[in-house]
Amino acid sequence: MEHSFHRELKRQAADYFCDNGWQTFQEFVLPDKHIADIFAYCPNRGYVICEVATLYTASKAANAFGKYRPWCNRLYLAAPGTYDVELGEGRQVIKWLQEHERVGILALNTKRINVIREPVSVYLHPRATQLLQQRISLTLNLVTSQTQAQEGERTEP
Repeated sequence: MEHSFHRELKRQAADYFCDNGWQTFQEFVLPDKHIADIFAYCPNRGYVICEVATLYTASKAANAFGKYRPWCNRLYLAAPGTYDVELGEGRQVIKWLQEHERVGILALNTKRINVIREPVSVYLHPRATQLLQQRISLTLNLVTSQTQAQEGERTEP
């Protein structure tokens, strides 16, 4: 079961991308069946995945990178705080982030998001783009069908 704090962090991250002109999906199922916390699409800017965690370890960051990099032009890691803790696992996370300069970093606070580092946009294979477009269309069709069904339930006597 998802913790309410994690859910709130995902909502903040989704709002950030929505406010900046991206079509945003939470818990988006990728073509390889992995689930992205936040998936965003903009026709002129490509595809973004934002993995949200309440706390990052170097292995968790590496796992997110491996799972999501094939499916996005830009990858963000988002967590509360500033990523500058030099104690324990924090030192390894900082080292990992320094070695992976193309990954964007978002720091989530109680009422706003700080962009610590913008990601570098990378090439996305045309087949990945095609599969993502199919997945977006499928998702939008499901949402439209559900909305129409709910509206039909409201109008029935």
